[in-house]
Parts: sequence; C-alpha cells; structure tokens
Amino acid sequence: MDKLFYNIYTRIAVRKPLGLGVLFAIIIALFFLASHIEFEEDITKLIPQTEKSSEAQKVLKQVNFADKIIVNIKRENNGTVDDLTQYATTFIDRISESSQNYIKQIQGQVEDDDILNTLDFVYNNLPLFLDESDYSVIQNKLNEDSIQSITSTNYKTLVSPSGIMAKETILKDPLGLSFIALKKLQELNFGDEFSLYNGFLLSKDKNNLLLFITPAFESNETDKNAEFADNLYALQDQLNTSFNNKVTSEYFGGTLIAVANANQIKRDIQLTVSIAMSILLLILILFYKS
Repeated sequence: MDKLFYNIYTRIAVRKPLGLGVLFAIIIALFFLASHIEFEEDITKLIPQTEKSSEAQKVLKQVNFADKIIVNIKRENNGTVDDLTQYATTFIDRISESSQNYIKQIQGQVEDDDILNTLDFVYNNLPLFLDESDYSVIQNKLNEDSIQSITSTNYKTLVSPSGIMAKETILKDPLGLSFIALKKLQELNFGDEFSLYNGFLLSKDKNNLLLFITPAFESNETDKNAEFADNLYALQDQLNTSFNNKVTSEYFGGTLIAVANANQIKRDIQLTVSIAMSILLLILILFYKS
C-alpha cells in the first residue's frame, strides 16, 4: 500500500502542472456533488427502520392533532379586547391571502352563518330541548303585556345596527323561544374557561385568543411547509410591530417543529461536508507542496 502512494507521489512530483490541474478538477467535482445533495424532507425517516419504529411512524402520520398549528394571541397591558380581535382578524386575512395553498382550514372564529344555522337547528328541533318548566315560561310570554314588551324590544333591535343580522331570526321566532333551548345547550358545557367575543374564542380572562390552523400538507412534508413557516413568522413580526405593546402572538405545532428540525439537520450536514472538503483540500495542498 505504501508503494502505491509513493508511486502516485513521484508521478505528481514529476508532472506538477498536470497534478495541480487534477487537484483542482477533483475539488471542483467535490463541490459540485456537494451542492447537488438532495435531502430527504421526511423528518420521521430519522427514526431507525425497525418493526416497532414503523408502527410509531404510522401513528405519528395518522394523529390529526400533530398537524395542527396553534396560534396563541396574547393581550399586553396596554391592549384592549378589541385590539385582540383586530389582531386576529388581520392575521386571518393576511395569512389566508399569502398562504392559501398551504392552509386547509383556520378554526377559532365563529362565522355569522354558523350562528344562524345553530339557531335554525334549535328552532326546528325545539320540543327536544324543552321540559315542563319551559312550557310555563312560554305560557307567560303569551300574555298581552309580555307580547307588547317583546314586540317593543324586537323593534329596537331591528332599527339598531345589529338589526340586519337579527331580522331573519326575529321574523322566524318573534317570541325568542330558541333562546330558551340555547340555555339548555349551555348547561351541557363542561367548563367556562373559554368564551366567545366578536366571534372569536377567548380565554375566560380575555387575555388570550386561540386560532387553530390545519395545514394542507402533513408535518413530515417539510419541503412544502418551509415557505408556509416563513410566511407565518414574517407576518408575526409585522403584526407584533403594528400592535406594539398591545398584542403579541406565538405559535405551537408539530409542523413548525418539523420544519425547524429539518432546517437544522440540513445546516449541520452542509457544515460537516464543508469541513470535510476543506480538510481534504488542505491535505491535498500539503501533499502537493511536499
């Protein structure tokens, strides 16, 4: 083996220009190959391929909550609840515009149509939600003075700005029987840690607003989710600046973690390859000079 290296050395020493050209050709070829390395973007492929790990990967890919991105919008001391909902509205509008191809669904905001559909459902199934005591309340609503009072209230509602939305409900249910049933649904609630304000889901103290984003791609498809993650963080910086000292936001979710891990792994591999090539280059130069 030592004779082989010695013969290579003597031949290079005799033909230095040719050896130098071959050296640079090898370096250029190595850099070219390194620049065209294709990374496997499935972060779960880092798990060793065994029978048990295959089952674990299958579970990770099928669990729905792992693909959710939770947006926690927080109210600062100088902010108001309206600032909180304004931040959320702006966030939904901008991210839907810039990343519509990456988003399957955004949850956390109750649309007006959903409220009307709920009222329609309750009204159409009203007897199922009522008990004997409720019929006594309904009987009292049929008294003349009660009808006059309800009619006066309905008129004030219709002439107010909110009357546009309430018109359909009032025409269908002028006595407000649906709201009796809605109270029954509210009793089924298992906690009061969250409430609705301006159509958004807020914490009980109204300091936090939650949104839930369902990405169009699975969390292991980091090559497709990378641009989406960049858009999210860019929008976060913009809105945090616009609502400075009023409202801020933070993200949680397997998709963002997978993107960050994949980027870190790629940087580590590129750094390792660069160091290895630099060492090889140094060795070749020293070998040539000697």
